[in-house]
Parts: sequence; C-alpha cells; structure tokens
Amino acid sequence: MAKNRVSILDEAVQNIEDYILSGEVKIGDKMLTEMELGERLNIGRSTVREALKMIQTMGYLETRPGKGNFIVNTTKRSIREHAVDWFVQNECEIHELLEFRKFLEPYVTRLATQRMTDEEVRTLGEAMESFEKAYHANDLRTLNKSEKKFHFTIVKGCHNNVFMSIYDSLMTFLNEYFAMSFSIQETTEQSLRPHQRIYDAIKERDPEKAKDEMRAHIELTIENMAAVVNRKKKEVAHE
Repeated sequence: MAKNRVSILDEAVQNIEDYILSGEVKIGDKMLTEMELGERLNIGRSTVREALKMIQTMGYLETRPGKGNFIVNTTKRSIREHAVDWFVQNECEIHELLEFRKFLEPYVTRLATQRMTDEEVRTLGEAMESFEKAYHANDLRTLNKSEKKFHFTIVKGCHNNVFMSIYDSLMTFLNEYFAMSFSIQETTEQSLRPHQRIYDAIKERDPEKAKDEMRAHIELTIENMAAVVNRKKKEVAHE
C-alpha cells in the first residue's frame, strides 16, 4: 500500500512540476485549487496536498494565508539555491532525521540481507540500475525516484511490520528530503558508489558488510549536509 502511494505521489509531483514549467502559468499567477488539481490528475485531495507541499518545498509555490498558492518560480534555475536554503531552515529536523536513519537503517539493512527473497533482491537491483542510469544522465527526477525505491525495497525486505510502519510515518518528510538532496551537487556526485556498495553486499548476502555500508552512506550524507549548511551560513554572515 505504501509503495502505491509513493508512486502516485511521485507522479503527481512530476505532473504539477511539468504544468508549472510548461509556460501555461507565469510568476504571480494563482495555482489551481486542490479540487481542480485532483480532478485534473485524477487523484485524491490528500495526495494533492502532499504533492503541493513538495512543490512548495522545491521553490515553485508560495502560500498566502486566506488566498491560496501562488506561482513564484517557473524555471529550474533557482532550485539548487532554494534547496540549500531549505536545508538551512530545516537544519534541526534534518539532523534528527539523519541521526534516526543512522541508528535504524543499518540494522534494517542487516535484517533485509538475511531475509529478502531472490525476487526482492532483483527488485533492488532494478532500482540500482535505474539509479545508475539516472546518475550518468544527470536526471535528478529519476534519481530521486530510484533513491526512494532503493531504500523502500530494503526496508520492505526486512519483513518487519513495525519497521515498515516507522518508515511509512517518515515518508512525507523523507520525500521532501530526497527531493531537496538531489538538487545539491555535492550530494549527487557522491551518491552512486555508496548505493552500489550497499547493493553488492546485499546481493552477496553479507549482512555485516551491508550494515556497515549503509551506516557509511548515511554518515557521508550527514557530512555533506553539514558542509552545505555551514557554507551557506558563512555566505550569509559575509553579506
């Protein structure tokens, strides 16, 4: 069920972004209402709300209390800078999220390495292949989608409903986090090799190695995000 929701949400975000970038709207225009978007995309209002939140996080929309959502950006040129600002503004929440992931995901990965079926390992391999192709093509949208599928497949593969519920409860913020992280060049450039190492360890059915590679991946992510945030703070301090 969670997988279907994630797929629907990804598609909704993509469709709304395509609409904004299509030239049909200009900066200052009011965005379609939740009802209008729901009818246009044939999705429920809860999915529309979640998609709009991500679109706002990506820097395309501004919410004006009592008036609705308005277009503030119709190109991708400023998305990287907006992503950096998002990481600065949400520094505490992101640190807590990554701290939690560093504690949880290595052990989930160890369990998944022991418990995943051959079919689930193949699914993980497909996600890895998609991730690698998107990386070389600099296709950030597919990279983001493949990243989520990669980690979700591992969590699902541990066959523990409690872990699945915890991960599912984090999905909204994780969606925002993944979308923003791939707008940062430093994160994207260092993303391929860690994922390949995790996949190789799982494919080899080496639980301890898989656990260690996942921890190393998240530790590297923490270092990268800290560097991005600190650099931005220094830029602001010198303005």
